[in-house]
Amino acid sequence: MTYQAADGFRGGEPSIGEAFSSMFRIYFSNFWEFFVLLLIFQSVIALLNIINAGITLFNIPFIGFIFNIGTALLGILLTAGLIAMAAEARMKGSTTRSRAFSLIGKKALAIIVVNIIVGLIIMIGVCLCIIPGFFALVYLIWATIIVVVETADIGASIKMSTDFAKKHSPYTFILAYIGVAILVSLFQVMVLGVPQMIMTFGGLALFGSGVSMEMTIFLITVISSVIAIPIVSFFGPFLPIFITDYYLQAIGPPSEPMLSVERRDYESA
Repeated sequence: MTYQAADGFRGGEPSIGEAFSSMFRIYFSNFWEFFVLLLIFQSVIALLNIINAGITLFNIPFIGFIFNIGTALLGILLTAGLIAMAAEARMKGSTTRSRAFSLIGKKALAIIVVNIIVGLIIMIGVCLCIIPGFFALVYLIWATIIVVVETADIGASIKMSTDFAKKHSPYTFILAYIGVAILVSLFQVMVLGVPQMIMTFGGLALFGSGVSMEMTIFLITVISSVIAIPIVSFFGPFLPIFITDYYLQAIGPPSEPMLSVERRDYESA
């Protein structure tokens, strides 16, 4: 069996235009699968944020920290699930939410550990002088994709990430990735801007009418969390799809001995 995408690419780094076009095609061809998955996760995350805000309101120590960790871990697993769906869509032409849940069930621990290690390395690089953090991002950004799509363990996925970055010199990708991140952030700010402004003035009015600052913050958190669910669910898949599709296009069609169990599973499912 050879590695062949649904639209028949032959491998090699795509241009920025090709990368954007492929990202939109994968997303909108499988829109409801991506969107509903995000709705599920964002609803849980919003609930955790609301509970955390309530805990803060009543000054319960340490519990809020635990909820913050839980929210961060859910975000990591959600991104991994989106990567799995994007890989399946690239290889088969379509995907389902079951791919994400299946992947999370099999590799949750490895995914979390890889993200913690990569995050710490990048954070240390940024603290040292920002530039080392940028290079760490360039070389390690692929580790999560590799641990999801390949049969690599934690250490191997980090090494394979640096090898991939050296071989494919992904500076064009990084520029495009930053461009996607900026565009997604701008659109989210534009869409959320009006309701956030209304909530801010409403919160000031509540505070001015005698409502405590803690209760005002709690109410704003509840309303903003609920409003953000569909908006974040719409924009959330773009970056995971973009980076996954770029990786899969750049590595090209590997020979049968290099084909991982996951790739065979994606293609034959």
